[in-house]
Amino acid sequence: MSATHDTPIPGKSTRPGGPVDAHAVAGLLAGTPRRIHLIGLAGTGISALAMILRELGHEVSGSDQRAAPVLERLTELGVTAHVGHDPAHVVDADLVICSTAIKADHPERQAAVDAGLPVLSRAEALAGLTRLRPTIAVSGTHGKTTSTAMLALAMRSAGANVSWLVGSTVPALGSPAHWGDGDWFVVEADESDDTHLALARTAVLLTNAEGEHLDFHGTLGRVIDGYVEFLTGNPADAATSPTVRVAGLDDHGAALVAKAVGGVVTFGTTPGTDWWLEVLTEAVTGTTSMLTSPSGDRIALRLAVPGDHNARNAAGVVALVGELGFDPHLAAAGVASFTGTGRRFEHRGSVGGVSFIDDYAHHPTEVAATLAAASGWDGGRVVAVFQPHLYSRTQRLAEHFGAALAAADVVVVTDVFAAREEPIEGVDGTLISEATRRHGGVHVADAPNRSDLGAVVRALVRSGDLVLTMGAGDVTTLADELGAVRPGAGS
Repeated sequence: MSATHDTPIPGKSTRPGGPVDAHAVAGLLAGTPRRIHLIGLAGTGISALAMILRELGHEVSGSDQRAAPVLERLTELGVTAHVGHDPAHVVDADLVICSTAIKADHPERQAAVDAGLPVLSRAEALAGLTRLRPTIAVSGTHGKTTSTAMLALAMRSAGANVSWLVGSTVPALGSPAHWGDGDWFVVEADESDDTHLALARTAVLLTNAEGEHLDFHGTLGRVIDGYVEFLTGNPADAATSPTVRVAGLDDHGAALVAKAVGGVVTFGTTPGTDWWLEVLTEAVTGTTSMLTSPSGDRIALRLAVPGDHNARNAAGVVALVGELGFDPHLAAAGVASFTGTGRRFEHRGSVGGVSFIDDYAHHPTEVAATLAAASGWDGGRVVAVFQPHLYSRTQRLAEHFGAALAAADVVVVTDVFAAREEPIEGVDGTLISEATRRHGGVHVADAPNRSDLGAVVRALVRSGDLVLTMGAGDVTTLADELGAVRPGAGS
């Protein structure tokens, strides 16, 4: 699927099917300051892009249909943020950038087209940025956000002056995005719409590869083919061909990709990996591991975030930094400063003796990893509150979700967060709750209406419990709805 483009930008695209020359976009973004308007401003990807465009000196405006805290932050940075969409917002713009959620008939986008303005997708804009300096791109079905944040910290600790763009808030970095005057750009490369293939990339990190976003890709085979291209590049565009390639060997899909490509540096707990990981201790507060380099050097990894999946993320990051010629011990020190990202095992406070942790987990593998990380909870029960995301994903993976959720002491499943999809007859949250019972879940409850979820959870929990909210939708607000006091917020 090609990226969206309405008014030609000089040059011919080097990306298959794509009509925009990324080098021309790079010239637009790095040249004379322009008035750039972004549609879908509150989204994580677009808001981070807005921060970088401001640091590049552009006059930035944007709009979103909803108010959000990130709009206040962007306003502080000098972005003109509008709540609500109006064609008048694009009147003075030189360039318009749209999030992937923006349809062709969106009023602001249509106004830009009618005015003859160049209209780019986020992927096209990001592809232009990656042509401005050597880029390290991180992709994979799971762990992209965490690994990208860890990588920025690791590179900085190792002495590199880095810029970055991460798909979430990162307390240890201070901002999800930054454009400095250094030599490296660390970027999260989203595979959901083939953005990862549009980016110029000097080095790449592949965390894992599973059959996700099949509404776009169609088959697992196409997902794997995309990751193969991510590691090899497009022969028609040398800028997309990385010279350093690192991939996880513990994951079957990533191992297939590495084997198909050849010459890939591997990491993981699997014997025979180039960078071999031993997870020594695990707790809710973090892990300790030992990473052995190809030369036999042993690097201690001490993480302040739980789960062996995070230990693997850290191993991949340190391996990549080491392969780039930096000191892996300094990289490990940077990773140790990582305290998490927004919506990734994020502590959301407590109320009445009940603790809340929120996670973006919306795939069975992510749900299983999140519950495994919570298994060391030394209080009461682990109460998993899950909001399915997308009808198609729920229909396809209900049994796998049930198998993962059955590990919790108590499970509450609410209805599907539709996002961009129309309902599918017979598909709702009960498909997952029923599957959870089949896989041994004993205490499983349904909250068919999201508006009733708070009351259902309140009636089930007791002092000492850990409530783990999971999903890519609005389940993230449950802790606040129940009056949880966030860490450091007082009582």
